[in-house]
Amino acid sequence: MTHYKVFENDGKKSRAVFMETKAITRAVRKNGGVIMENKLELAYKEVFKNSKIVLSRSDLAKNVLWVQLYLAQDKSEEINGYFDNDMFSITLKIRENGENDYTMEKLNSSYLIKPTSEYMAYGRRQLAFRKTQGDEDKIITTFKKYVGNLHKALLEDLEQGNIHENHLELVKEKIK
Repeated sequence: MTHYKVFENDGKKSRAVFMETKAITRAVRKNGGVIMENKLELAYKEVFKNSKIVLSRSDLAKNVLWVQLYLAQDKSEEINGYFDNDMFSITLKIRENGENDYTMEKLNSSYLIKPTSEYMAYGRRQLAFRKTQGDEDKIITTFKKYVGNLHKALLEDLEQGNIHENHLELVKEKIK
């Protein structure tokens, strides 16, 4: 898999990209060298400035971009130091159908809240997301709208006291 990692270095934003040279050449679009991955990252970082987004491509399906969103920036902010314990369970799939024609759909789109039953450790809040097809601009616009709705839903749950105490401090730090 091709992985993109985003990290902070002395206050300056930098990107470590682990790709083969051929994959970089294929990824760069005709629009001045700006690739969709950069636009998605910037859209997420506009709303969740100190959170992590992971963008990856499979070696077998190079026309598919996987997008995973995390509330935490690094493992030290997670419960027991594992990203699998992140509050967000959000995975999107963007498939390139042809020249500037994409389809974006959700695989997971929820986050953890307080349980609704005494027998559960957590509850889940599902976020609405419709499968979208269009050019790169439409995909980026839909992604921005989704991230905005995610932020709005988190704020509402925070105000209503629905955020689980295991994630309360992290949510307060990341969304305000």
